[in-house]
Amino acid sequence: MKLKYIVTAVLAATCGLAAASSLPKEDLGTGPGKYSFESDASGAFYVVLQAGTYDFDAVVNAKKMKLSDVWISYGADVNSGGSNDLSTFTGTANQKKYTDSFGPLYLATKTRVYFDVLANSTSNGSYKGFVTITAVPEPASLALMFAGIGMIGFVGSRRKR
Repeated sequence: MKLKYIVTAVLAATCGLAAASSLPKEDLGTGPGKYSFESDASGAFYVVLQAGTYDFDAVVNAKKMKLSDVWISYGADVNSGGSNDLSTFTGTANQKKYTDSFGPLYLATKTRVYFDVLANSTSNGSYKGFVTITAVPEPASLALMFAGIGMIGFVGSRRKR
């Protein structure tokens, strides 16, 4: 009987630690576009993207706050440098502005792409981020488009004769 309570307490503590080690997550939207996010604490902001190829341009500006680290990843995590990281924003520790241009990123399936921000816990203030995600046409799509334009030109020139 006591073992049951011990196991329950250990599981509850483990779940609590797992929740404490992750950043709060916020859904920005779905698909390519322009997104903005802001907070007064560390956080993870994500965009859901369908299979395809994408480019990213992003800026995070701090107002009366020092940021410790900013990065793009496949999952919300509390520190950069993990195996799921895609790119780290340029800027040095305790900077007020971080920027990143990243891509092309090929996604084989529907995926959440996170923008993780680690704020310096001793500073007050807030930050605001902006990200533009653009879809990159696949080479096969471009070839098909140019073939179609060529066919339209060919048919048009034949009709004139």
